[in-house]
Amino acid sequence: MAIEISLQGSVVKSGPRWTLYALLVLMELFWSLHYVASKYALREFEPLVLASLRIGAATLILGLISAVTGNGGTARNSNTSRPRILFLQLGLFGTALNQLFFILGLSKSLASHSALVISISPVFVLIIARLKGMEHLARFRVAGMAISIFGVIALNLKEGFHLQTEYFLGDLITMAGILSFSYYTIISKDIARHYGLIRATFATYLGGALFLIPAGVLGWHRQPWGQVSWRGIAALGYMVLFGSIVAYLIFFYALRHAEASRVASYAYLQPVMASAFSITFLGERLTLSLVAGIFIILTGVLIAEHGREVFDWLV
Repeated sequence: MAIEISLQGSVVKSGPRWTLYALLVLMELFWSLHYVASKYALREFEPLVLASLRIGAATLILGLISAVTGNGGTARNSNTSRPRILFLQLGLFGTALNQLFFILGLSKSLASHSALVISISPVFVLIIARLKGMEHLARFRVAGMAISIFGVIALNLKEGFHLQTEYFLGDLITMAGILSFSYYTIISKDIARHYGLIRATFATYLGGALFLIPAGVLGWHRQPWGQVSWRGIAALGYMVLFGSIVAYLIFFYALRHAEASRVASYAYLQPVMASAFSITFLGERLTLSLVAGIFIILTGVLIAEHGREVFDWLV
């Protein structure tokens, strides 16, 4: 059973559970393929330019959809205060910082590494929930968190247990993106219920665009536009349509029907699927450190979330 994280005034609606679970798996599939698409795009785009193009294009498309569909199911009598400040926070942590750290981290590491590091997100959700007074941080969770962090180190060990620095910096940058997105997961719990799926997603991306596009424009003069091929454009198109719009709409839909921790727990699927896609499409190798990292990180996350249940079952 997933750890429940509830916000004051939050209502988790009951709904068709199998539909919800299928959508969450589909969301993780889109995000897993997103690593491959991002790696292809990074071969032809500068990281800042790529991040700003992705956010900018997604914001325009969502804005058009929001204009056509109206308020997208906005709830009246919303008790969410200061929505503009809130949407700026969502944009900063959910899109701007999250996507900037994701792109920069991925440019300095392997897709399989990034996907595995991102699977720690449920642990960060638990930490932030504890800091906000919504969760009790039991010993099992502390132990699981420590194990997960050690797994990131194991992911970067070479033969002879020497730490390789080639990808370690990229993994640390990716971890910063996880922290940002985990905070976003907590504070966005009630947004879709109050403002509707499309409007909430659009406002989040609009807030992120206000931060990220100016930074991306600074790197446009370094972008070799003449070298961009149809593969790079196709990869960017996938990042916008599926990695951004469709996946985020599923994410907000899921937050309306399930606890934030349960939604975050589906990140377990990403390292497995993304590693398989990376080996298949990017030629990455299945190394001993990668296998060890997968085992240690997922073990730590499972202990952090389900350690008490497992202990009670064993005894």
